[in-house]
Amino acid sequence: MAFAPRRVESDDIKWQQRYGRVHTRFRKLRDRNHGPSLVLQMVLHGAKENWIGEPTAVMFRRQLALDAGGFRTDIYQLVDVDFWLRLMLRSAVCFVPHELSVRRHTAATETTRVMATRRNVLDRQRILTWLIVDPLSPNSVRSAAALWWIPAWLAMIVEVAVLGPQRRTHLKALAPAPFREFAHARRQLPMAD
Repeated sequence: MAFAPRRVESDDIKWQQRYGRVHTRFRKLRDRNHGPSLVLQMVLHGAKENWIGEPTAVMFRRQLALDAGGFRTDIYQLVDVDFWLRLMLRSAVCFVPHELSVRRHTAATETTRVMATRRNVLDRQRILTWLIVDPLSPNSVRSAAALWWIPAWLAMIVEVAVLGPQRRTHLKALAPAPFREFAHARRQLPMAD
């Protein structure tokens, strides 16, 4: 797997400052990196933000994508983060320190629509759960993901209860998550073998 920084164009200066140079969050990023070590860095920070970039900033072999199970259909906002984490667990990660793509952010992006409806309410739980049950996750990644699971779940419950929308629907989805998500992830494991 290889990735490069992208140039971000946006009228939203705060968004651009926060998400423009996401790769700088990695410590000691080199031309060639141990993938699971990069995963651990992201998980230690909660595995909730994309430190890699959009698909236009990433290259990988088809077989690696198949081995990782491809893009998941049950994750809505963090689908690329989930995929990058699963790819990195299975490969070395090369970094090309040149802007090779452009990301245009506007209020009309899919990100904005998903966040407004909270379709992503279980995204982070599903990512953390997968990192806990994935047979290729080192113990350090499993442990870090497990430590984040309950706090992330409780934070989402509070966020949905306070901010909505569709409080009742989303709280009903979140309530059984500690049981349902692990069973769901274990059923999906053969997909990644």
